[in-house]
Amino acid sequence: MKEEETLIQRLKDGEEKAIDKLYQSYAELVYNTALSYLQSIPGAEEVTQDIFI
Repeated sequence: MKEEETLIQRLKDGEEKAIDKLYQSYAELVYNTALSYLQSIPGAEEVTQDIFI
């Protein structure tokens, strides 16, 4: 959890590259979770995009 906390702090400090690392770490999990709930590929893609914007 320490790495995530560090990345979030870096985001708060304005370091935009930190979002890339968070995205790489969590996009697949977010997408798959959304897909399992929504049963819709476009919906899961939209949720995933909304979370990381």
